[in-house]
Order: sequence, then structure tokens, then C-alpha cells
Amino acid sequence: MRRDRQREHQQWRLQRQQDALRALNEIAALPQHKSQEQLRQALQLGARFYQLPLAIISQIDGEEYRVQVQVSPHGSLQDGQSFVLGDTYCSLTLQSDEVLAIEHMAQSPHAGHPCYQQFALETYIGIAIWVGGRRFGTLNFSAAHVREHPSTRPTASSSACSPAGSAPPSNASARPRPARPCWSA
Repeated sequence: MRRDRQREHQQWRLQRQQDALRALNEIAALPQHKSQEQLRQALQLGARFYQLPLAIISQIDGEEYRVQVQVSPHGSLQDGQSFVLGDTYCSLTLQSDEVLAIEHMAQSPHAGHPCYQQFALETYIGIAIWVGGRRFGTLNFSAAHVREHPSTRPTASSSACSPAGSAPPSNASARPRPARPCWSA
């Protein structure tokens, strides 16, 4: 019985991944959309896939974190909005080349981070974006709720994007590495 349930769960996960890849392919094949709109659609897809309502592609310049493209509930964020980098979880992401995935910030070593203190975001997934061999910013997903479904744990291969207006898509990439073991089993 348990083996059947595991097999069903694996099939469900595979189907979700295939659906997500198919949708990304459809988004990429829509030439009439501007790059920024394609990125927003890709962020919406990622937000649905990870079941996290906030999705951002950021550009980082020194200590300035600028939201390039975002998806957020009720317009809680805006494209072009800026924050101090140290007040964002992306400051943690940029400390390494790995995917940073935290499902319960309050119970993590980062509970004292300024972003948690200011915005109480419990769940965070982020990876650095590279353009032309240099760090451009981050791709990240977050939520105020604790992530309860680690079965859709992010992998380094599931995070890649190119920021609009900054470089041709062929010059942008997320440099994936194995995710840090922050998701509970």
C-alpha cells in the first residue's frame, strides 16, 4: 500500500514538472509578448509550481536591490521598487552559488535576519542570476506562510531565468548547484 502511494506521488510530481516545462515552453514561444511579460508569466508559473505567492527577478547594484519583474498578491510589490540589499534574503543567496531554500525561517539559523524582522516571510527559495559572467541579481520565491509540502522541493535545475532589458537571454543564467539541505524530509 505504501509503495503504491509513493509511486502515485512520484507520478504526480513528474506530471507537475512536465506541465511546468510545457507551460514554460509555451511562454517562451510567444513572440508577440515583450520580454518583461514573458518573464512575468514564467514567474507566475514558478509561483504556482512552488505554491509560493511572491516571485521576483531582481537586479543588484552594490547595496541596492531593485525589483525588475515580480508577481505578488494584491500588488504588494511593484516593478522598479528598491530595497537595501542587506534587508532582503537575497543577501544570503548571494553569499554562495547554491540554491538557498528555507521552508521555515523562524526555525532556521537566519531567524534574526532583517528581512524576517520586517516582512515575516517564512518560506524562501532563491538563486543568483548571472549575466555575461557577472552576478546580475536573483530569482526568488517566498511566502509569509511556512511551506508544508517539501515534496516539490526546488532543485538547482528548476531555477533559470534571464532579466528583461539587461542582456540577451543567451547571456543570462542561473548557475545551479545542489540545493542546501534546508527542506525537511
